[in-house]
Amino acid sequence: HHLLIPGSNAFADIEYHGFFIDKDNIEAAEMKYEAICNKLNEVIVNTALEAGWNAETYAAMSGAKKVPEYFNPNSTKQLAHVLYDVLKMPLYKGTRTTNEGALVMLQKRLDKPVKKYFEELYKPSDDTSEEEKQEMQLKSEQEYLKAMQEWLDKGYAQRFIHALLDYREKFKLFSTYVIGLKNAVHEDDGRIHATFLLHGTETGRLASNEPNMQNIPRSKEIRNFFTVPKNRVILAADYSQCELRTLAVLSQDPFLMKTYYDGLDLHDAVAEKLFGKGFTKEQRVRAKAVNFGLAYGRTEYTIAEEYGIPVKEARQVI
Repeated sequence: HHLLIPGSNAFADIEYHGFFIDKDNIEAAEMKYEAICNKLNEVIVNTALEAGWNAETYAAMSGAKKVPEYFNPNSTKQLAHVLYDVLKMPLYKGTRTTNEGALVMLQKRLDKPVKKYFEELYKPSDDTSEEEKQEMQLKSEQEYLKAMQEWLDKGYAQRFIHALLDYREKFKLFSTYVIGLKNAVHEDDGRIHATFLLHGTETGRLASNEPNMQNIPRSKEIRNFFTVPKNRVILAADYSQCELRTLAVLSQDPFLMKTYYDGLDLHDAVAEKLFGKGFTKEQRVRAKAVNFGLAYGRTEYTIAEEYGIPVKEARQVI
């Protein structure tokens, strides 16, 4: 009566009014991403053909009932054949998987020798100044990118995997956010009327669907779909670490309370406790993940998976 019903009424009002969409922006993005996806698809298919894709060979090796007319990158079986039989890539954890984890690992394995070479070439000595270090790092990155472009031009595996990862990323934006949001716009008022759920998650956090308005990418292009009619404004407001401040009050934990009373950044404070004063940006991200995650019952397994760190390390951090 005091929280959920007033909250539900407020979101009913939000659902009714909806979100105004800029039709021109979304149509321009549709044309752009469709062209990009088509071009990347063309690169993937042509690279597979250059590398040795053969429909008859694929059908014979895979036991397919029908010989495909062309290579289809969206077919997991055909893709696995190109990766592991044609390009001779190493198996991922002993399997012929084509998921993102496998592709990223294969990309890193292909790129690493080149990157390591330039890192060693421009490795600073102990007496190198900070300014010189920055210049050397920039030079290393520039040379690496130049070399990578040469590899992409002539190396089937590098070109194929880079294009495939790029295609999946762009196609996700195109299908889920450009086309998905366009299809969600109501013709009568040009607005999206999503559904908000106060009871949609185990942790009590707000959820939404049809479409999910809480999972819009950071891409400025996508966010520019959401605008307002003439003489209206969009106001963005955000609490600073609201959950963790609440956690501090409810727990009365001395460390949390002192950190906030002293006006310190909690993520910096925890990173310093965990890793010492010279903590890195990456270590601060790990501290932040644990700070927010523990309040919602996250375990070392989910933190380790998301941030790509060993389970043992995530457990120690917790």
